[in-house]
Amino acid sequence: MWHNQQESSVDNGALDANCDAENSAPSTTQRTAPELCPVRATAHVMVRRALHANPTLRTLSRAGSTVIVIRAPDERWAQAVVDAWSAEWRSVACEASIDEPDAAMPADALMIRGTTTLPGGRDREDLVRRIASALAEGRQVHALACAPDRELLPELLQLANATAAIEWPDGADLAEALGLHYGRAPSWTPTNANSVNILPADLLLTHRPDRDPDAHLRRAMVFVSRRHQAAVGQLRLEDLHGMQAVVEWGLRLRTDLALYRSGRLPWRDVDKGALIVGPPGTGKTTFGRALAASCSVPLIQGSVAKWQASGTGHLGDMLKAMRRTFDEARAAAPCILFVDEIDSLGDRSRFDSRNRDYSTQVLNSMLELLDGLEARDGVVFVGATNRPEALDPALIRAGRLDRMIRIDLPSAEELQKIFRHHLGQELPDADLQMIVRSRVGMTGADVERAVRGMRQRARHEARAPCMNDLLSELSDAKVILSEDMRWRIAVHEAGHAVAILHLRPEALRSVSVGRTAGDTGVLGVVATAPDLCGSGPGTPITRHAILNAIAERLAGRAAEWQLQGEVSAGAGGSPSSDIAMATWLATVAVSAFGLDGSGSHAPVWRGLPDVDDVPRLLLQHPGIARQVEAMLHEGYERALCLMRDEASSVEQVAKRLMVADCLTADEVRETVSAARQA
Repeated sequence: MWHNQQESSVDNGALDANCDAENSAPSTTQRTAPELCPVRATAHVMVRRALHANPTLRTLSRAGSTVIVIRAPDERWAQAVVDAWSAEWRSVACEASIDEPDAAMPADALMIRGTTTLPGGRDREDLVRRIASALAEGRQVHALACAPDRELLPELLQLANATAAIEWPDGADLAEALGLHYGRAPSWTPTNANSVNILPADLLLTHRPDRDPDAHLRRAMVFVSRRHQAAVGQLRLEDLHGMQAVVEWGLRLRTDLALYRSGRLPWRDVDKGALIVGPPGTGKTTFGRALAASCSVPLIQGSVAKWQASGTGHLGDMLKAMRRTFDEARAAAPCILFVDEIDSLGDRSRFDSRNRDYSTQVLNSMLELLDGLEARDGVVFVGATNRPEALDPALIRAGRLDRMIRIDLPSAEELQKIFRHHLGQELPDADLQMIVRSRVGMTGADVERAVRGMRQRARHEARAPCMNDLLSELSDAKVILSEDMRWRIAVHEAGHAVAILHLRPEALRSVSVGRTAGDTGVLGVVATAPDLCGSGPGTPITRHAILNAIAERLAGRAAEWQLQGEVSAGAGGSPSSDIAMATWLATVAVSAFGLDGSGSHAPVWRGLPDVDDVPRLLLQHPGIARQVEAMLHEGYERALCLMRDEASSVEQVAKRLMVADCLTADEVRETVSAARQA
């Protein structure tokens, strides 16, 4: 590049429904016949459907010393289901008595409600004794939870004679329930797609004194539809472009979270979190928001800077702020807990002596919150960073942030999709391909800013946006490059592309050069697959692989030397420059991987340095500096040899770049193949 499972137990009938207040409220019209409120009525229909769908439950309804596990569809339905269960279960027992007229009706069951954290200590022992006592007396034990595997005592699950799965109410259930409530059924039945995931609050908030089941059902469906439309209106995973790997992970997580919420997948089988890695502006925070929206769970956000700004910023306030964020996430579970710039926590091996105690306690507290004694069931932790090498190894070990997913700069095709997403219905006939071919290297944030500026230009002139607004915004405050400068950049990037095509044939994605000098200073980009040192999955990182990676990094400089007779500063400068990254690779090979070229003596591990730490490490250890310099020399010699052998190929790729601005991997292959045959 140029640069919560505590359980409570209650007796049947002792739990009041959320809508009791509505039924007991004073009314000017007294009703002589008892009636069920719409929530109670719906719960009765849901329970009745589950009981009649499972013949085993009918048989067990008259049995003593029986354990029945009841799975509710959602915590918000749990209370109403508990209330309906007792009456409907007794009704099933009465029906079963027809077959066994001499059998006595079983005594009232002991009802157990699962919540969010397993009990411990005396509470757990008391609960076990109560269950044991009920079973010894011949009573039944009914245990209700939304996720039995994580909310109920393991002993109860092992003792269970049967499970009753209470499903979400469908359209027919709602029509039947309102018929029970009003004494007459509505004249129509909503589709299941319209009634999906209706909540008790939806039925209560749309209840009116008009006594019209049709109108009530219509209001409820509109209410649910609007809520779903609001959720759909948010940015979702399917709307994200240029981050395929992280989107695929998010879609798998969405499926697993849905199974977990319904109790069909234990938390141990769900990914606990991930580390999202990518340059600034590539959409890491946007991904966090889209992930939460797609999974239909709350998004809890935190950052080291936010925690440090809490209170006085002293250690105690910092740790309290961290814990509050995790407590908030546990209370909202299932949810996504997103922590940006997590590399600010640092690495214990590189803490400065002046603040080592403070930083160590902060990092240790984070490790404890991630997987300490306090469980975080239902909390998916997503960390974001631009500098994964700055993280403490303990953060990314198994069970914590053990899944690292990269977001790279978008390719030309991906950039085109990002432009179209932000433009929406505006500029429908715009030639976006023409726009992006000269602007590969932009991030999603750059595109969003350009489109926002386009709209601002048009708004201030009281007209609709046009193509010139977008082009002006993209070119504003940028320097138009001379042809000589573009040629040098094209040669530089062509050198990278040809080297990658030679050393890692399947890794090349695209190569591009710009026509303007933008804010980022990136004038050319080669997009590749994110393989470390050119090694794919299961391939060892060897000295040879690292030397090839160094050659890739320095091939642009070598191409300039070969085709133009002198080099420029384009390969150096910032910590992300070609020279800096090549030096970092060589330093890591010597200081952390033990790949100094000799296998005959025992290596010394001196840590895995951040790129910013490399100059100090080399200054402090002249021996390492000499070994690093030797590796860089060897890697650069490879690059020079390759550029001499492929000079014609590099020149032809550069010429095509001058015309097309951006070439795909296939176009580079075609050009190289033709040059070799000429």
